[in-house]
Amino acid sequence: MRCITGLADAEILSKARRAGAKIVEVPVSHFPRGGGRPVFESRLAGKLCFVKPGVVIDLVKDMVRLKREFRGSRDGT
Repeated sequence: MRCITGLADAEILSKARRAGAKIVEVPVSHFPRGGGRPVFESRLAGKLCFVKPGVVIDLVKDMVRLKREFRGSRDGT
């Protein structure tokens, strides 16, 4: 596992499928953040949220890396 962004779930799922794992959905509960700060967002004037540019760059890098990795494994390399 090499993703450092929100693509980590996609990397895990893709690799599990390629390994022949059975994939099922299970219900989960979501709760409001109890503390800390979001890693991927910044706030402007305490109200407007926007994604940090560095996060977008890292996400694109992960997407390209995963595409190359999966394309190579599909070709047998």
